[in-house]
Amino acid sequence: MATQVIIFDFDGTIVESNGIKDQAWFEVFPFKSERAVKLIGEKSRGSRATRYQIAREIILSLAVAGEMKYDNIDEEVAIRSEKFGEIVEEGIVEGRGVDGAYAMLQHLHDRGFALYLLTGTPLLPLQKVVARMEKIGKIIPFRG
Repeated sequence: MATQVIIFDFDGTIVESNGIKDQAWFEVFPFKSERAVKLIGEKSRGSRATRYQIAREIILSLAVAGEMKYDNIDEEVAIRSEKFGEIVEEGIVEGRGVDGAYAMLQHLHDRGFALYLLTGTPLLPLQKVVARMEKIGKIIPFRG
């Protein structure tokens, strides 16, 4: 009998990460003015861009609006993007999954299905998060 394979998306299918990501940008850019909050929200919510592209857009927009100054844009992007990644990783690992997702993964795993992830999340951060979640027993091991 051939192995049956199921491929899952990660964000919004297994974990509730979209709200975590939205909130992380406001922690990375803790500006309180109404204009800054609006700019950060516009640039980050629902964007399919990378964290580096989003951080660059937010920094440039805040600078144009007079809300932020920077000496080296590339350094500022790297620092803010790294902080974003740390906040999101912690939020996902400590957060809750989509209702019933963890139980369904366990159920399928116990029945011999080969489970894989296919997602737009960058590979290295995804591997780090999934490894931490597997280590604490929150999710079953994926095959890839």
